[in-house]
Amino acid sequence: FSFNPLCDRGFKFYDSSLVEAVKQEDSAVLEFFRLLALCHTVMPEEKSEGNLVYQAQSPDEGALVTTARNFGFVFRARTPETITLCEMGRAATYELLAILDFNNVRKRMSVIG
Repeated sequence: FSFNPLCDRGFKFYDSSLVEAVKQEDSAVLEFFRLLALCHTVMPEEKSEGNLVYQAQSPDEGALVTTARNFGFVFRARTPETITLCEMGRAATYELLAILDFNNVRKRMSVIG
């Protein structure tokens, strides 16, 4: 993950084909990681420049956001109206339209932006 200065240095990943797909900007792979970085209820805390800590309601949710981070889609900030990412080194802000919380009927949560 040397291409990504904001990656979590403790993250271990052994399949280089997915890293290469990100580097080659495969549109489906990039969209997948963008959605991982956007669709959650995690709150970021930046201890120092580039040292992000994610506060998640579940370990699974934190792991998915951390994975997106390591592949170049870094969740940086959330306000009641926006979500800010650093996508492959470029800042991007998305308008947050709605959050549909997890429930037992849908068995999923959704973030609409």
